Amino acid sequence: MTNEEFMAKVELGELVDTFASAGDSKDLETMVSCFADDGDIVVYDAKGKEFAHYAGIDEIRKGYRDLLGQYSTLYHHNGQKMFTINGDTATGKVYCQEFLVSMYKSGVGSILDQGTVYEDTYVKVDGKWLIKDRKGYVKWVDDK
Repeated sequence: MTNEEFMAKVELGELVDTFASAGDSKDLETMVSCFADDGDIVVYDAKGKEFAHYAGIDEIRKGYRDLLGQYSTLYHHNGQKMFTINGDTATGKVYCQEFLVSMYKSGVGSILDQGTVYEDTYVKVDGKWLIKDRKGYVKWVDDK
């Protein structure tokens, strides 16, 4: 592995962790800044059915704004991250455990605990790595 490949893998790891952390703090603009302007996101539920699809930065912003509004607290734990570098493009697979907490007006809440595998394509724009395409595959769900 070259030094450039090593540094790209470090930067990509920071990118996906920044995205997850921004989601946890509901920092929508930082989340959106992790994507290319023509980025595309498709998420599939645990049964393989398309759950969400956002094409382009404006849809990504609106989709995540709506999603963040559904939960009082979010917590993402990224596990394995594997990246393949090809110049100014890359692919990656990221394993994530997500805790999505809803708090109802009655004071009663629920926790959606799920495991998702993200398959990403990345592009380097003006020296900065961005998510170009993201496919999220929910592998399991535990609703408490």
